[in-house]
Amino acid sequence: MVVPFQAGVIPPPGTLHRFQLHGQELFVEETWSAIYTTGADSQAARSSMDAGLAAAKDPQASAALLDVSRRRYELLAKDPESDPLLEELTA
Repeated sequence: MVVPFQAGVIPPPGTLHRFQLHGQELFVEETWSAIYTTGADSQAARSSMDAGLAAAKDPQASAALLDVSRRRYELLAKDPESDPLLEELTA
């Protein structure tokens, strides 16, 4: 699901997963290595995940936003100068 930048949610530096393993909620943060946490040790990961989920667009809106982004990047791949913002960022 897509979380808008305006939501102010700060994600962890890598990929964050949450799943159940033998009846326990397990969080895995992946950056250069993997960090596995459960219980009280997983509070920071749980807070990040909960904030992201609370601010996320619903699945249909997320899919629509991802489709718009995909089409925009396809257009930019054909003609990079067609985006004034890209031009401003690379100047």
